[in-house]
Amino acid sequence: MKIKKCIKQIIITSFSLCILLYLSGCAKTKQDMLNAGNKQLTTQELTSLLSETKTAKVFKAKKRKWYTVTYLADGSISTERKGRIRTSIYNIENNQFCSKRRITSRKEVCSSWFKVDEQTYNAYKKDGSLIEEITFQ
Repeated sequence: MKIKKCIKQIIITSFSLCILLYLSGCAKTKQDMLNAGNKQLTTQELTSLLSETKTAKVFKAKKRKWYTVTYLADGSISTERKGRIRTSIYNIENNQFCSKRRITSRKEVCSSWFKVDEQTYNAYKKDGSLIEEITFQ
């Protein structure tokens, strides 16, 4: 009985490690994007991209969770996860997408956006680490 339990734990652990290794290969750094010849979106490109209401599936790298996010042209964001909807605000300046969780919040998170393909963009922190992957629907 102990052997079966031990084998089961080894299989589960191995499977978990494989998944983690696979997912870690997906997260490119900002420097990787630059080295591959990708360019950061400009203020004008970001403004044009979000000039009308757009809905996206967003993968938050730190939390490893998916959200449905709607970007509105008026500078607001509607985020839905597990039936809950939260509203926040954003602005675009100096080639950066900057957002606040609450209108009254002083903390603002700014990111550089890079186009991955026609519908997908990656957002990176100032330190070059991936914040999120945005796939517009």
